[in-house]
Amino acid sequence: KQLKQELNIDSEKKMLVFVGRLVPFKGVKYLIKACEFLDQQSYHLLIVGDGYLRDELETLTKQLKLKDNITFIGTVEFTRVPYYMCGADFFVLPSLDEGFGRVILESMAVKTLVVASRVGGIQDIIIDNKTGFFMEAANTKNISETIQKVLDMQQKDLDIIVETSHKLVNEKYEFNNSMNRFIELYDRTICEYENS
Repeated sequence: KQLKQELNIDSEKKMLVFVGRLVPFKGVKYLIKACEFLDQQSYHLLIVGDGYLRDELETLTKQLKLKDNITFIGTVEFTRVPYYMCGADFFVLPSLDEGFGRVILESMAVKTLVVASRVGGIQDIIIDNKTGFFMEAANTKNISETIQKVLDMQQKDLDIIVETSHKLVNEKYEFNNSMNRFIELYDRTICEYENS
């Protein structure tokens, strides 16, 4: 509520957030084009980050008459990123390619539902329809259909997915748990080496 008030966004709208650099492989152009086909009364997209494509993406937003539905936040301090993630209903990552996808784990850790492209390391984190939702990279039609499906879902069903994804992050990716698994693997490897 606080973030919506701060940015003068209708309290009834669901808030989507993208966090990342505005460069081609992040796929933000396809996300903006997809927004044209969403129910304009149901959402507002925040684009957090900067890059050399920003002017082009802002021009595209104006051309598609989406200025009332998309806000470019620009660069924010790293410590402020969780504020935007927590304030949003959904985190959207339309990447054409992605390594590990740490930003997805960060989103899941603050209980913000993830909608992301089925590419790279993202596929190792998300279980479609269980811990988040996949969309097809660079496919404007599929991106819009996936986001609209999520916008139309019952909150109780979304809450189950959010809790499942949060549990996954804590069990599989939380630092202490990850370190303990690494130590166990190391000990096993040393024992096997000594016994061979």
